[in-house]
Amino acid sequence: MWTGAARGSRILLFALLLGACGAQLAPMRKVAAPGRSLAGPPPEGRARVVFFVVDERSFDFGSPSDAFYVIDEKGGVLGALEWGSWFAIDLPAGEHAFFEWSPWTPNLLGPQVNAAMKASLAAGRTYEVQLTTGPRPFYRSAVLPHFAAVAPDEARLATLIPLEIDPASASRWAESHADSLRARVAEGQARLARGDYARLGEPPAGASTAQ
Repeated sequence: MWTGAARGSRILLFALLLGACGAQLAPMRKVAAPGRSLAGPPPEGRARVVFFVVDERSFDFGSPSDAFYVIDEKGGVLGALEWGSWFAIDLPAGEHAFFEWSPWTPNLLGPQVNAAMKASLAAGRTYEVQLTTGPRPFYRSAVLPHFAAVAPDEARLATLIPLEIDPASASRWAESHADSLRARVAEGQARLARGDYARLGEPPAGASTAQ
């Protein structure tokens, strides 16, 4: 049986862990002037992709600390999301792949890619990608996210927290997570190979659209 002192120590440790989980989402920062993120068209030869997640939680132990990381097919860090947030990134027009993974939502198996998307981006276009959620085994209201292309809607984004990547923080974060990023890329490529991915944009003529 726990003594009063031991029980108090456990409660203090739990509080400290929750505090650490609620710290700023690396490698992101809140946007000081949200309107600037979507001001004007993308630069010449590039497309803009907006990733967002709405807060779909019901009460569940641990849910406030969920984080959703988005990387490309080479392991480049595009950004990260927390519940009820969005970020935008300008990418070269053409073919891309996106993978999402969350250290907090992996079915007790450790970090793993939960979602994959193939994208065919047209220069000058703005796209929006929602991380939608569904049931996750073992947890009553926890989630496994997946990508879904949706119509752009700035009014919807106005209800969410705007984030942007901090380049210096992203570089340090990627270096310290290099092994994990390589593993996530391999998992994402495996999803693409078996057709388990979402689609964004129109694929080039003659390209396979199997999913």
